[in-house]
Amino acid sequence: MNEKDKRRLELLKDKLQQQLHQEEMQKARQRFLDEIPNFDLEFEFVDGGEHKKIDAFVDKFPYVSPSQLDLSCFGKTTHYAELSLFPNQDEDYFIVCLSGSWETINIYTKGKAENITKRCDDWYSISPYLLLISLDYKKIVFINDYGEVTYAEMENLQSYAK
Repeated sequence: MNEKDKRRLELLKDKLQQQLHQEEMQKARQRFLDEIPNFDLEFEFVDGGEHKKIDAFVDKFPYVSPSQLDLSCFGKTTHYAELSLFPNQDEDYFIVCLSGSWETINIYTKGKAENITKRCDDWYSISPYLLLISLDYKKIVFINDYGEVTYAEMENLQSYAK
């Protein structure tokens, strides 16, 4: 096989991989729509530009395990037994699934905390570990697989810059 054919074959393989990736991402998005009632009324998928900011923000957090944040670095935290007790129910948050398939972890959504509270069981069917990030990146809420909620305000935004 000559060099030109090899390059063409590589390009076709790359194109096929990209197509398969897009199909898997679409299946994962459809799962969100199927498993969370009224998803399209209460939540929305995050676009590519904001997605990159969220990625950079989340990547700087320390983790105890792949799906468990090390919250000790946040200084002051507040714990709630469940999300319905969280006082900022009217605020909008980015929603990051910290466990599940690669596609699930890489799909970000946003919505009001009150809607997440209403649909908490449905969100747990997708990911038992959720991270909520305020739209201004100054507050986070971590929800573990027991439904326990930890709230933290970002004291030193320089170390978690956007």
